[in-house]
Amino acid sequence: MNTLKTTFLMALLTVLLVLIGGAIGGKGGMTAAFLLAGGLNFFSYWFSDKIVLRMYGAQQGGGMFGMLLMAILAPIAAMLVQMAISRSREFGADVAGAHISGNPLSLARALQKLELGSQQIPMNANAATAHMFIVNPLTGGGMMSLFSTHPPIPERVHRLEEISRTHDY
Repeated sequence: MNTLKTTFLMALLTVLLVLIGGAIGGKGGMTAAFLLAGGLNFFSYWFSDKIVLRMYGAQQGGGMFGMLLMAILAPIAAMLVQMAISRSREFGADVAGAHISGNPLSLARALQKLELGSQQIPMNANAATAHMFIVNPLTGGGMMSLFSTHPPIPERVHRLEEISRTHDY
């Protein structure tokens, strides 16, 4: 409905300007008034919000919103990068251990035993030092596993089994 009202008012303004242009300058005045009305309508339609904001010395909130969003998202992004680095280090350590031991399946079974042990006897570990453990000492599944610095043991075991299949040990 607002679009219809706006269109009607802009058309009315155009007709009024063309009639005034015709009264002042004849056919040439009408053409000039029509072009002027078209330009005014174009700028009013597309830039009226900026014109009003500038009239009152206001500033758009988009620059502030962007900074606020960055202040909120930057620590989350840093945490995600840290988790990705920690997880890739764990996988890298598994690969190195598989090559050093020459037996990736033994390493996979050891990881499974460590996980089973940590589930049976949970540790009272601090989240700040959790990344230092071979197996994640903190409990919590679901959404909390998204923020874990340790990749899931089944995924690590799967990768070690893949190494065993693709390399001659």
